[in-house]
Amino acid sequence: MKQAGVITASAGNHALALAWHGKDLGIPVICVMPSSAPMTKVEKCRKFGAKVILHGEHIGQAKEFAQKEYSHLRYINGYDDPEIIAGAGTMGIEILEQIKDVDVILVPVGGAGLIAGTRMNYMVVSLHSLIYFS
Repeated sequence: MKQAGVITASAGNHALALAWHGKDLGIPVICVMPSSAPMTKVEKCRKFGAKVILHGEHIGQAKEFAQKEYSHLRYINGYDDPEIIAGAGTMGIEILEQIKDVDVILVPVGGAGLIAGTRMNYMVVSLHSLIYFS
């Protein structure tokens, strides 16, 4: 995987994270982004060293293209991948380590990997807090 690289479809944040860590770890990253993706995110992905392919009008078309045309690469889904969700979920644990008595956590939602992981990991150690998303 390290030599061949990985691929994802994302309109922004997941692509940025993959591009950043790919550069850091020396793993080639291809980000298939829909034409509706913000150009600032497209350019930052390129700046981080990812190959960006603009395809489709929405994320569904970008994902379909990525999985079909690059089936030889590991597809890393930003919202339905157990390892991504688990990694994103460490945020809930970090919050508890820094603030012992948390009543509410606000979580921004794009593809939902962050909210799923945060809630999953956080509920293991604190069932009384509310988690809101926007």
